[in-house]
Amino acid sequence: MLHLGIPKRIRVGQPILLWLTLLTVGPGCSGWLDYENSSTAVVLEGMGAQCTSDWSGPLPQDFCERFNDAITRSFAEMEYQVSSEIETKGITEVDSVRLRELVLRTGDVGDPRTSQNTLGFVSEIRIYVVSKKSGTNLPQMLLAEHSAVPPTATAVILEPTKVNLVPYHKEGMELVAEVVPRTCLAADLELRFTYQVVIRYLPQ
Repeated sequence: MLHLGIPKRIRVGQPILLWLTLLTVGPGCSGWLDYENSSTAVVLEGMGAQCTSDWSGPLPQDFCERFNDAITRSFAEMEYQVSSEIETKGITEVDSVRLRELVLRTGDVGDPRTSQNTLGFVSEIRIYVVSKKSGTNLPQMLLAEHSAVPPTATAVILEPTKVNLVPYHKEGMELVAEVVPRTCLAADLELRFTYQVVIRYLPQ
């Protein structure tokens, strides 16, 4: 059973399935593409023996870098999936890609579930999108957040902002997590995103 961290303003319900809905007014008009999918799991290496039961203090910098790398790699697969569907539909000009839903999930963590082997090692998480282009004019933008992660959460429904991902995709992007640690992560953890995006495309 998944232990969900659910913001009040986020709708939860049916299982995440792969589906496409193309909404358009007519030939030569702009339209919208709704797309849902899930990335494959990437492994976040835990802190192992460094993570003691009485741990306190900030998370080590190398762990934070591993966390950022893991979520960036998972999100990069999402970029590829979305780009592939846009190409398959023959869409040549995309005006915007915005998140409607974003869920960070773990693989099977076994028993017992604790804060040190689940997403519960953090109490708050904010994920930012950053351009990788040197000298970019694009600011770091908040992508999604959750401010009350349960202590043994294996899935966290993040509340997305309305940031347009197209400019960041064109320049190359990475994700940066800002977290409030509850404790440390002892065990390796599989992470993946399930998501829904809304794509607005221009007349063909």
